[in-house]
Amino acid sequence: AASKVTKGSCVDVRRFASGHRSAAVAPRASASHCGVAAWRLQPSTRGDGVSKRASLAGPPRAQAERHSAPSMRTLEIPGSKRTSFTKVYKFGGSSVASAERMHEVANIVTLFRDEAPVVVLSAMGKTTNNLIIAGEMAINCNASEVQFLEPLMTINALHRETMDALNIGDATREEVESLLTELSQLLIGVSLLKDLTPRSLDSLVSFGERLSTRIFSGYLSACGVPSIQHDAFELGITTTDQFTNGDLLYDESISEVQQKLKRFVPKRDLDLRGDEGKASGGGRAQDAGLLPVVPVVTGFLGRGEKTGAITTLGRGGSDLTATFIGMALGIDEVVVWKDVDGVLTTDPRVCPEAIPIPLLSVDEASELAYFGASVLHPQSMQPLLEHQKRRMLEAASSSSSPADGMDNFRVRVRNSYNVDAPGSVICAQKKNASDSLLTSIILKQGVNMLDIVSTRMLGQYVLQC
Repeated sequence: AASKVTKGSCVDVRRFASGHRSAAVAPRASASHCGVAAWRLQPSTRGDGVSKRASLAGPPRAQAERHSAPSMRTLEIPGSKRTSFTKVYKFGGSSVASAERMHEVANIVTLFRDEAPVVVLSAMGKTTNNLIIAGEMAINCNASEVQFLEPLMTINALHRETMDALNIGDATREEVESLLTELSQLLIGVSLLKDLTPRSLDSLVSFGERLSTRIFSGYLSACGVPSIQHDAFELGITTTDQFTNGDLLYDESISEVQQKLKRFVPKRDLDLRGDEGKASGGGRAQDAGLLPVVPVVTGFLGRGEKTGAITTLGRGGSDLTATFIGMALGIDEVVVWKDVDGVLTTDPRVCPEAIPIPLLSVDEASELAYFGASVLHPQSMQPLLEHQKRRMLEAASSSSSPADGMDNFRVRVRNSYNVDAPGSVICAQKKNASDSLLTSIILKQGVNMLDIVSTRMLGQYVLQC
């Protein structure tokens, strides 16, 4: 099968991990970027994952600061002269797995000074995995033991350590601590009911993105870049009520996102001291002038159409969030930042001479993903096709030529460790097949094929004919 294998971040646990796993490029991040908190308790463990020596309040700040804090400096506001958003940047869990990585992501966000980006983030490192494991462990433990679950302690330590290392201000810290308390209470409820329903599971895993976006938005503000945090379900991204795998509802979502995702925010609604990335709404008696902001949006999440409950978009949900926001706001390019130089011609572990593919069609990208490539999930390509369809309908209704209904809406895969690399562009338009002999080659190992042949079935078919 013609396809492509590169390394991508995927949630590979149980209900959220259905599907093929492809060969992966070894991550370039160091072990401290794996999403496992560098601070470690030394608990005496009972053997069931419950530690008897831990504190829900987390470690002392001095203990948590194992890594040296990134140097605090003022960053330039990107696209300060732009009146509308020009790019959507999406960063996966490995890109924001630690304080050091968040610092690097902030540098990337502000590096391109002529661009006015919207930032979409995944949960930090392995937080989503740990949330699911914590939920399943909570079913089998007493409510009084929930706070000692190792996955929960890892989540608490990671986010507190990150806030300490990034010198996050008190306002954001209080908001994050409130979410961590809410997370613990939800797990206690799961423990009391001895049940983790799909609806509860979606609420549980939502904490990963809600925590990471608040910390990152707070860090941008602390560096002098006005930022505001948005939960996707409050921003208006609406899905079906199919929990753990909701379908995005375009018509219900587009107008709300356009209305709520603002390029400029009143100065009085921002904490100019750099303590807070989320709008306070306090109406301070300050200059009511407007400031350009960098919105930081949770990926992967939505709001149920009828229930109004938190839903998730399933595998590839964060990429889908990013491409949908780009479509809704009329932005030409969505940049998905990975740890490879783009979509490659083959697995570089097998063939070190593999090179990035400059241009792919949506069909090619979807085919590659179907056969195991993990750079982008096929679901994330839907907004490109939806956008193309709508533009073609608009062109038909205005009696213009089909070409007039097309534009340059595209997804670009770039390397957050090599920002000078141009990456790979994926667009909805068909490309000239004569430009290349083939796009990419995939290697799938451990595959068994079974042929079932029945002469009786063949005979029955002939008799029926």
